[in-house]
Amino acid sequence: MRIILQALPSALDLWSARAFELREVLQAFADEGNQEIIALVPASFAEKMPPGLTVHAVPPPATALARLAFELRGAARLAASLGGDVLYGLEESAPWRSPIPVVATADIPRPARRGLGSRFGTALRRASLGGAAAVLLAEDLPQRPDLRRVQPVPPLVPDRFHPVAPGDSSPQSDDYVLAWVEGRLGLKRALAAWTWVDASLGDSVRLMLLCPTAEWAGLGRREAEGLGIGGSVECVGLDEEPDVAGIYRRARVLLQAGDVSTPQIFRWALATGIPLAAESSAVAAAVAGTAAYLVPPSDTRALGAAVLTLLVEDSMAGALRDRGLERAQAYEAHRAVSRRLEILGSIAAGAA
Repeated sequence: MRIILQALPSALDLWSARAFELREVLQAFADEGNQEIIALVPASFAEKMPPGLTVHAVPPPATALARLAFELRGAARLAASLGGDVLYGLEESAPWRSPIPVVATADIPRPARRGLGSRFGTALRRASLGGAAAVLLAEDLPQRPDLRRVQPVPPLVPDRFHPVAPGDSSPQSDDYVLAWVEGRLGLKRALAAWTWVDASLGDSVRLMLLCPTAEWAGLGRREAEGLGIGGSVECVGLDEEPDVAGIYRRARVLLQAGDVSTPQIFRWALATGIPLAAESSAVAAAVAGTAAYLVPPSDTRALGAAVLTLLVEDSMAGALRDRGLERAQAYEAHRAVSRRLEILGSIAAGAA
């Protein structure tokens, strides 16, 4: 079976949590090694691809409309020309018409973007899913009654996201709280929450901001200095290619402010045994459940108090860690990939 994996949208923003997740997903498929997979990615992303996968570099669309046209028309034609048996898209969209069967991926619920163009594109992508033979939805995400032909699949979390093992030379934890930066609003909320922690603990505990790029890291440092907390804030760019799994393992708490681009941000914390403090959302509640300390959205004071509580109350942090590890027992990369390949194979065989 030849699988054409449509990964262009996630790969366009090369240094983001979403793109990092994509690399992890592609690596998991490559590790299986029993299927031929051709990944459609921009040339800038091709060098980041794991060995074992064939890459077909696609010129990045110059405009949002060109990107939409590729998702809804061009990808299917290209997949067929490459001899694909099935087109597997990692986004919540599908070609309107396709000469080969299409399997799409259900995304996490997102707030509607402003602007007629964005709403129009979202509506077209949503409507396009009617042409998909199946829509894969991770079992720990909220149900999607608005979608048809939904197939539940296990969450795909790489095995390298695990707690510190006995005898591991790395420390059990370091004195930092981890937070992803996924936009200006999330950055501001995370720093606002951290001011409450800094006021109590000073620079005895750091906030590590995992930023998309060095440019974003510089912005994070300037914002922190403007709030008078620069001494307790450290910024790391994903373009420095840090060991993200190792950073998770050594963190004491994960702080998440604002919307997330991928629920993996929560799953990675559960899998590594890191207690989670986050703004409440349908996704956070579904993925983390009682393994997270959730606070009302936009309440940065409550979010800061949650982080502080997890730093100073070992019993609560330990309870959340244990609950998270219990939930993470459902994460098994081999089983998750095998289930996806089973669905893809069944659909490809049915179209033959």
